[in-house]
Order: sequence, then C-alpha cells, then structure tokens
Amino acid sequence: MGGDRYTILFEVFKELFQSEEISVFELRERLKRKGLLPDENSVRKFYYYIQKLEEEGFAISERRGKRKYLKPLLGTKNSIVLGSRWSGFITFLLLALPNVYRHRFGEELKKFSEHLLGFDLTKHLSGDFFLREMVFLPQRDLFETLGLLVKALRHNWIVSALLVEDKAVKFVPKHLHFRDGKIYIFGPSPEGDIVKLRLDYVKALTAVGREEKAAAWALSPELLYESNEKPFVFGIAFHRVYMHAGKNDPDIIFPTQYYAKMDGEYYIYYLLGFTGDRFAQKFLTILYDEIIEPRLGMLKRVDLIGDFYPKPPHRLEENEKRFLLFLETLEKHLDLRNAIVKRKKLLFRD
Repeated sequence: MGGDRYTILFEVFKELFQSEEISVFELRERLKRKGLLPDENSVRKFYYYIQKLEEEGFAISERRGKRKYLKPLLGTKNSIVLGSRWSGFITFLLLALPNVYRHRFGEELKKFSEHLLGFDLTKHLSGDFFLREMVFLPQRDLFETLGLLVKALRHNWIVSALLVEDKAVKFVPKHLHFRDGKIYIFGPSPEGDIVKLRLDYVKALTAVGREEKAAAWALSPELLYESNEKPFVFGIAFHRVYMHAGKNDPDIIFPTQYYAKMDGEYYIYYLLGFTGDRFAQKFLTILYDEIIEPRLGMLKRVDLIGDFYPKPPHRLEENEKRFLLFLETLEKHLDLRNAIVKRKKLLFRD
C-alpha cells in the first residue's frame, strides 16, 4: 500500500522497540515486506526518519562491520517509567497515522498502546479525513505537553492549561484529534462545558486535581467538523483491470470508505462524504470510473461508519440534496484547475 511519512516513522519505531536492537538493513527489509517502501522516495523517507530518531534522542546507533544497528533509548519497556516526552512522541505517532492504516491495523495499534502506555489510548484518538501532514515533527516541548495530557487522560486529572494569550482554562482531557496538521484536545470543564484547545496554543499544563468520580462522557463527532461540513453517503466505482491489476479483493482507498464489494468487473465503494470545500479538495486526489449517487443500500450499512465520523441523515432525499451540493463544489474546483492548466498552456505556447 505504500507508506506516508508518519506510517513509515511509526513502523520504524514499532519494529525498533519490539526488537530492542536491529540492523538498519533488517529494519528496511521488514518495511519493504509490509509494502511500505515501494519506491525510492519512500526509502529516502525511511533513512531520513532513522536520522531524525537519532538526532532527537529517541534512538542510538552503533556500526559493526558494514552494518549499522539501532536501539531505542527507553532503557526499559516498562510503561511505568516512560517519561512525558516519550509518551508524547508515541501519542503523536498514533495520532498522525492515516485512517487507512488505522482500519487495517487497529487491533495491533491497541495492543501497542496498552503495552507502552498502560491503557488503550487509541479509543481516545481520531484523525480527520484530510489528515494533512505536518512539515516537521513537533517541537520537543510539544511532546512534553502531549505526554502530560495523555497522563491526565489516563488518570482523569483536572488540568489547568495556560494559553498563549495568558488565559487559563481548566478541564479534564478526554479526546485528541489530528486535523490539518494540528492536534486538538477536547474535554469537559468543571462546569460541564465542552473545552476545545489547539495543542500549539498551550504554553503550560498543570494538574490541579482529579475527578473523584469519572462521569460518562462522549464526544459528539459533529464537534470535529466545520458547521458547513454536512455528512451524506455516496459511492464510486473502479474497473478492476485499470485500478487494481486484476486483484480480487477491494482495497481501502479513501479515509471515509465504509464498505466495498465486487459487482461484475467493477469494485464498488461506499463513502461518507461532506459538503464544503475541504472534502471536495480531498476527493480530487483520487481516480474513479464513476461517481454513484446516494442509494438506500448505502444507508442500510451506515452502522459500519467509524465512531468519530458524524452519521448521515436517515432520509435518502436529504442525502441527495447534500450530494448535489458536493457535485457543485467539486465542479467549481475542477473548473479552477482546468483554468490553470489552460492558462499555462497558452503561456507556454507563447
């Protein structure tokens, strides 16, 4: 499936930690066998993150003969002695993984989290359908802050967050969300209001108490999206020959995909769509042979949609209205791109 930068970085760290020591050669071969290093660009990413892990003090290397060996600077695999910076780094890797990876390796991620952090952090994490990458890894102090948040989340601590505008906010961290390259924290205040903060706006974090009795709390998925981003169902179709080289099983090809099947010579995918520009821009990045309008069969399977996506309307007519808005937005962005191409052709010919 190939790997984006954070999938490669996460797999490097996971393999390194589980092996305690491993040669760079063997590490590279393991990622190749998983299909994460299909080309030279991904291999360059692999070596870049090996270097970054060493520079940031998360790993140390030793050369023996012609081969270089790596080991993590944890000292022990016991999560009790895991420092805030390590916890924050691991949490960032779990947060920044693309949803395609989450779908495929969810149980493995859960066990990895339980082993390292002492609890299943993955049920408190979510990623946006766009999931734009950060250009660089977060600064070290953000890892520290993120690690403290995770500790507070695990133990139901009340924290006081000092923001960049010198305003203090008290709340109980309950959920972390990765969107457009930024990390957001959600949780209830002592007064019962919902607090939403951006991690890079937090200057300092202090534990000030603990919930005596942890109240049941659930994050509404609607809070993770803009007010103009309304969900609906629709589908796309690929011809098996052109898109999958004759493979028999459909792939996970889009973050909001919730069902796939074969229909003759075509792969049919059901997707959760959103009105607004962001989803249309993301949709432009994939290829398809056909866009399929909302259908009752799609609505019958909405229970398969992940917990951190808002559910579409029950009525087919409302889904059709939103689908039409999506098509209009998609057409707008296609026209803009076509205009750019035409203008460039004219300039190039002159």
